[in-house]
Amino acid sequence: MELEIKRAPVHTLGDASALQIRWLGTACYALELGGLSVLLDPFVSNGFVYPWNMESRKDEVERLLAPLEPRPQAVFVSEGHTDHVLDAHRALALWPEATLWGSRTVKNVLAGHGLQERVRDVAKEPTGELFEPGEKPGVALRFQAFESKHTPHFKSGWTFLGGTVDEPLDDEPGFWDYVAGEAYNYLLEFRSLSDPKALPLNVFVLNAPHSRKFPLPSADTPIDVLLILTPSTETVEGDYPAEWIERLQPRVIVLSHFDDFMSPRDYDQEPPSEVLYEADITGFLLDAQRAALRYERFERIVVPALADPSHRSGNTVVRVPLTYRLEASEAAPEGPKSR
Repeated sequence: MELEIKRAPVHTLGDASALQIRWLGTACYALELGGLSVLLDPFVSNGFVYPWNMESRKDEVERLLAPLEPRPQAVFVSEGHTDHVLDAHRALALWPEATLWGSRTVKNVLAGHGLQERVRDVAKEPTGELFEPGEKPGVALRFQAFESKHTPHFKSGWTFLGGTVDEPLDDEPGFWDYVAGEAYNYLLEFRSLSDPKALPLNVFVLNAPHSRKFPLPSADTPIDVLLILTPSTETVEGDYPAEWIERLQPRVIVLSHFDDFMSPRDYDQEPPSEVLYEADITGFLLDAQRAALRYERFERIVVPALADPSHRSGNTVVRVPLTYRLEASEAAPEGPKSR
């Protein structure tokens, strides 16, 4: 197995033959199949000397999120820290028809922006279905939320701003209100309604690995794409990331949350963002490779390029084609059933 670096394909509007994944920095991803689009963990306001100086930057949100086409119809949030949800209120203002799914803490914090009616508590609604709008929907999305916990920042078990917000805020939240709260991982199942031979394409968003005790999708759920938290390898219980990769056995592994979101982006350099000091990308890649080469479904590991939807040449994607049903005589043998 060799490391290969190549130019990423450019976004193609309305492509129904492949999932297109645009990384907008940190854990913020736009996922799109055909005319259906969702956004993960809305945060693009990079560049503050100290965390407590962080604030949502309207110019960056409008530059990076407003050009997204198709417009996201749903937003999923993993946990309540600023680097996952700081720009949620501005994102929802761009897309009045979109609904956000997140924790009770996220719902209560965003109530300070008057958004509690547009936020669903996934503890109460852990599964759901979203169809592409229109008279003849071509794509559907089914999601499932998996309870977890924020991975500690230190080996002592301490998590910065690790509390919960138990009542809706009356005023706009400040930095110290953005606590981790309850954390969730998500299974997103994209399905083509127009092509009966196309298999569902399953994305598992693993932003909160934390511990073995928290659930993962059932062993008979094939994972096509794993978006995986890259830092915190020293504070996750167990052999991370290898153990999680072996249990999920994804076709494609995409690294997440490895850029230094405290530093401003410098578009005169490539890539325009530094690596987070906690993110040992080389070690992570070697551990991921060791685990992934043990099962046959594995195709590739991707360190994504930052996408800039405001510029055609920088509007790049990770492209994952749909797979199709085989005739019974061609079907591959069943894989392992334990997870």
